[in-house]
Amino acid sequence: MKESLEMNVLSVFNGMSCGRLALERAGIKVDKYYSSEIDKYAIQIADNNYPEDIPHKLGDVTKWREWDIDWSSIDLIIAGSPCQGFSVAGKQLNFEDPRSKLFFEFVDILNVIKIYNPNVKFMLENVNMKQEYKDIITGYMGVEPIMINSALVSAQRRKRWHWTNIPNVEQPEDKGILLQDIVFDDALVDRQKSHAIIGSIGRTTTREYFKKHQGQLVYDVTMLSNVYGGFKEKTPRIHNDGKSVTIRTAKDGGHIPLLVTSNLFLTKKALEYTDRKVANGRTRWNFGHHSDVRNSKSATVVANFFKGVPYNVIKDWNCTRKVHPVECERLQTLPDGYTEGVSNTQRYKMLGNGWTVDVIAHIFKGLKGGTMKLEIIERQIKELEEAKVEMLQNYKKDNNLKKLITTGGELHNEEVRLKESKRLEEKRISDISEEMAMEVYLHSEEYFMGGEY
Repeated sequence: MKESLEMNVLSVFNGMSCGRLALERAGIKVDKYYSSEIDKYAIQIADNNYPEDIPHKLGDVTKWREWDIDWSSIDLIIAGSPCQGFSVAGKQLNFEDPRSKLFFEFVDILNVIKIYNPNVKFMLENVNMKQEYKDIITGYMGVEPIMINSALVSAQRRKRWHWTNIPNVEQPEDKGILLQDIVFDDALVDRQKSHAIIGSIGRTTTREYFKKHQGQLVYDVTMLSNVYGGFKEKTPRIHNDGKSVTIRTAKDGGHIPLLVTSNLFLTKKALEYTDRKVANGRTRWNFGHHSDVRNSKSATVVANFFKGVPYNVIKDWNCTRKVHPVECERLQTLPDGYTEGVSNTQRYKMLGNGWTVDVIAHIFKGLKGGTMKLEIIERQIKELEEAKVEMLQNYKKDNNLKKLITTGGELHNEEVRLKESKRLEEKRISDISEEMAMEVYLHSEEYFMGGEY
């Protein structure tokens, strides 16, 4: 028999099972984890990490009426319905977007479960969106959403709304995790927190990052050698392995390493200044104050740099790179290698569509308080009573007294255990209520007026 706080969970739009991992981190034991998902790559990763959940795969959410599931057994339903129609980064087609319309499938499923289990807990996550869209979702969910920024628990700025009836959800404490903390050792960053990870993160271009402030790039700690043109080489060698080349002396200086460090990178503000058009449609890149390592001579060194003017810089060698899938996993607070087994393209996609696990785990911790445990025990007692009726019906069919005695004894022991668990949980809730009542009284006017202070 299962323990008292083993929950039956239904995850709609399950993705790669971030919800399952969040429950695990929150210390919530799961009996059955039902999931609905159609992306075969996300399903593959979910199966790789939680093979025990494979028997409870449900498939397409639009076919939920065909699912073989006991709705009354569901203790928690969770969903991150497709957000493309709401996202400020998208076309904002709202509920006209066929993906975002799937929200209503979730609402229908939730309403059916409430018929059989009015105490079911739920959590819906979605992107930051226009107030009018948020109001519509709030109207259907019946609770006000909670905005949590992933920046509090990760190195990523990611604002998301959460509609939930899980009690006592407050803002998580700031863990102080910065982008530099999670990138590989050979990388440098130009910001404390990354932009939000989205499905197209793996296709981030320098223009998107520096001009549109979207996606995320990091810098390689790049070593250039042969920068003085020795050994008749016309371009510098670039080394990204974190190791210095062998230092040698040669005519015209060969293999002289140059390590590029973060304080030498142009800031976003400097790049915008240099890109800005001036007279005759030119930009400051055309002024001839920038050098290219592929040329034999540098541009004239000018004095403006001491005032912060971004001249005297080396141009045209690329030291930015995409964020690695493992770094994206860290930004979403997943274990390193969680999404291994599919192409990087698919890894980026599911990571961008996924949840920041520690945010969801923080919300799920509220399931351990309140009356949730008592509600699960009461459901299990009801299931036990139904099992006893079924046992007697089977006995009438096969007249197997030995089986009746054995099964009856097991059910009786389980009933005793559950009723004792119920008694203890009711006492715990009662004690908490009395403590809260006393706390209110100690801060009340009656207490102070009574002269007891």
